[in-house]
Amino acid sequence: MPRSLVVPRNPRARVNSAKWRHCAAGRLPAESLSQRDRDDLVRALHSRGWTDAQIADHCRMSLYTAGRILDRLELTPNANGGA
Repeated sequence: MPRSLVVPRNPRARVNSAKWRHCAAGRLPAESLSQRDRDDLVRALHSRGWTDAQIADHCRMSLYTAGRILDRLELTPNANGGA
């Protein structure tokens, strides 16, 4: 990852921002996060232009799960990877 992701500023308290940063860096699987935090991570990676497959690999989840999260967030797949 070229730049590290920062914890999104959010009025709702994050369950564990250190854990979120570890997941954003690819050191922990995203399943260790709450659903909201996992959604924030997938949204952040998608906004950088990452494909579903890149997101799934980085977050250590199946392609199906990554796609399901993107569908729930109403995000369309990116055609080219930005990572």
